[in-house]
Amino acid sequence: MLPPLFGPVGLYRVVKAALATASAGSVTLTIEVHAPVPAERRPLGEHERLFAHWRDRTNAERMNYWLDQLLLNATLLREACTLPL
Repeated sequence: MLPPLFGPVGLYRVVKAALATASAGSVTLTIEVHAPVPAERRPLGEHERLFAHWRDRTNAERMNYWLDQLLLNATLLREACTLPL
């Protein structure tokens, strides 16, 4: 039985348990990321020029936040897969 599965430590525990019980080629991992309430936004930064013609950039900033979250979670998962068992 695993302790609570929240945050990077919980993710590492789940990944290590999965890798320890199956051959490396037979494990498929999926991350489920839930939206924060209220929705968060991230400034567009270097991509702002792409949205210069938009009057309201709220949705673009929300998507920018989501892209950052997906990249962060993918990085955490990749790191967890490379740590020793």
